[in-house]
Amino acid sequence: MFHGCPGVCVEWPAVLYPAPLPQYETCSTPKPPEPPRNPPTQTSGNKKKKSRGRGRKGGEEDEEREAEPRLQRGGRGEAWSKTSGLPSPVVPSLYPLWKRSSSDSEFSDPEGAAHSKLRLFHGRVRQGVLLCLLAVVKAVEKRTLYGYWSSFIPDAPIGGPPPLTLLTVVLKDPSPKVRACALQVVSALLDGSRQFLGVAEDLAPARTSYIPFSFSLATAVRELHRSLSLALLAEASAHTLTQIVKCLAHLVCNAPYNRLRPGLLSPLWRQIRPYLRHRDVNVRVSVLTLYGALVSTQAPLSEIQLLLTHTSQETVQSWRQKEEGFSSPHTPPSHKYHSPRGSRTPGEEEPGVPWLLQLCVSLVTQPRDDQSDSEGPGGGGAAALEPSPVRLEALQVLAHLVRGYFPLCQVCLCELGQVSARCLRETDPSIQLHGAKLLEELGTGIIQQYRPESSQSESCRVPISQVVQFWVDVLSGPLNGALQSHQHPTLQTSACDTLSSILPQAFTQLPEKSQVLCVTVLLGLTYSDNSLVKAAAVRALGVYILFPCLREDVMFVADTANAILTALDDRSPNVRSKAAWSLGNLTDTLIVNM
Repeated sequence: MFHGCPGVCVEWPAVLYPAPLPQYETCSTPKPPEPPRNPPTQTSGNKKKKSRGRGRKGGEEDEEREAEPRLQRGGRGEAWSKTSGLPSPVVPSLYPLWKRSSSDSEFSDPEGAAHSKLRLFHGRVRQGVLLCLLAVVKAVEKRTLYGYWSSFIPDAPIGGPPPLTLLTVVLKDPSPKVRACALQVVSALLDGSRQFLGVAEDLAPARTSYIPFSFSLATAVRELHRSLSLALLAEASAHTLTQIVKCLAHLVCNAPYNRLRPGLLSPLWRQIRPYLRHRDVNVRVSVLTLYGALVSTQAPLSEIQLLLTHTSQETVQSWRQKEEGFSSPHTPPSHKYHSPRGSRTPGEEEPGVPWLLQLCVSLVTQPRDDQSDSEGPGGGGAAALEPSPVRLEALQVLAHLVRGYFPLCQVCLCELGQVSARCLRETDPSIQLHGAKLLEELGTGIIQQYRPESSQSESCRVPISQVVQFWVDVLSGPLNGALQSHQHPTLQTSACDTLSSILPQAFTQLPEKSQVLCVTVLLGLTYSDNSLVKAAAVRALGVYILFPCLREDVMFVADTANAILTALDDRSPNVRSKAAWSLGNLTDTLIVNM
């Protein structure tokens, strides 16, 4: 830390221990016992030698008694190597001193209380050190930290004791707060490391002559998966469990799984699934965040696609372990979509519907059965919905799922539109906003299917008739209210983006009333006082000006041109940039009309 400071000479000890606790896993290799030497011919001095041997043995027993206090100074490996190689009536305990209860140790009650207090202080010291390291990681440039990557993140263990890294603290430290701090440091190291970890690759077989850097990074990613999975299995604290799942989400977002051998994501996908029923809301939210990272990283991945389409017996049954089906009062029985709560048999299960989609829709729309520990006591007698953070995260997972794996979600296009419409009818602005964003992702997915460069066959696309019906239902629903919600400009912005994601071929077949509604609302919002709303409206008009049915409308072209030219003089640079982009589309339309 003090390198480069003139006049400062710091002599660091060979081994530095921040607290008098034993090291986690530093059992040194025991030396092989020396072969006993042949005793010399018995003489009159044998008794003297024998008595000296007894005295030496007594001295060694005294050293063994001092071995346990020496453990607290960090010499666990040294003390163990000294005691394990010699026969002694005192059998060393398999647990370190700080893990023994008062009945196992020889301390009296006051001494036990003092040691317990000392352990608490030592834990605070380690926690403070990790918080300091977290501040350093956040303050130092990323490329500088990459030079110390191997000191914090281990490679796959080849043999011998594992190195002491942050993952050692995560797996071995007795304090859940210290483990949570270590996980925060690992998350900070992983955050923004996509470019660094993008070098990792282990698709090719490893060379025996040397280990390339890309292979070392790949083994580090695999070791992170292994260690965090072990920590997930062993963790009991809800707060630390949340940090583990968040750390896994950072890892999934930054690791290049398309350059790694398949098989890393499947165990993780199945391992975190039971935590969706955890009683703590924060754990459930973090698990949904991890699922969102899994379906959004380098999508589409073949491994994730197989996991989405795989339907097990547990998926067909209710994920909340209900025996009978549940009919929501908000969902008409005529809907084709059925939530995973239903009592359908595996043969009746609708093919091609990802179970994660069913789960997220159930979390958004279905009442919950129990109450979590992190919530207050329930009030009304009616069944309440899931907490707002869970519903918001489920909507985000749906948006990621539609964006990355739209061919798997298109079978539920109309049902997802109904979910979005229900969200737009609610009073919570956050739920309304994410409902509008889900509509935008659905429209974008349809547009990508109909692009000329799309490799998807025409038979696999959503039929135009279904797309038209989808947008007719959307435009006749609560989206119009969101467009006129002046007290929530962010919602208005998202609603304008939703209008700009209508397929041009479908817009032509919409009823004239719906077409006039879209054009009139967007032209009116170009005069909004909010710069975000104005920029979104100008961009949407720039999209509409390329529609074949609208570019032939002289009045629409003239009104759009006036709105774009007016926006070019706006004070906001965001509005001016969107207006310049729309001006380019307007120019293309004028050239075509000429």
